[in-house]
Amino acid sequence: MLPSSQRLATKQLEEVLGKGKVVHTPFFWLRFISSKDNTRVSVITPQKTIKSAVMRNLLRRKVYSVIRPFINEVKQHFHIILCVKEPMIKAETLQIKEKTKEIFVVAGLLK
Repeated sequence: MLPSSQRLATKQLEEVLGKGKVVHTPFFWLRFISSKDNTRVSVITPQKTIKSAVMRNLLRRKVYSVIRPFINEVKQHFHIILCVKEPMIKAETLQIKEKTKEIFVVAGLLK
């Protein structure tokens, strides 16, 4: 997990969901907006697509663990939401790492 100082609060989450730009890939969708604060990231695993709470928590932890090493490479002053799609259920950690970096590159959020 990321420290709470690097994760979005509820109000910030709602703001990004309402006003953010969207980028889609087969494994994720990413929504982001520019902000005055430091960069913050949240991972969402929707109950609609992933029924098991155990699987949702496992995927969320895997994605956070993949994001942690390269969070400093992400451009500053952005709020980012990363939402997991159903194909991620069967993905290995290495594949999650590749696809996560790929969506950040597509969105133009890496330095």
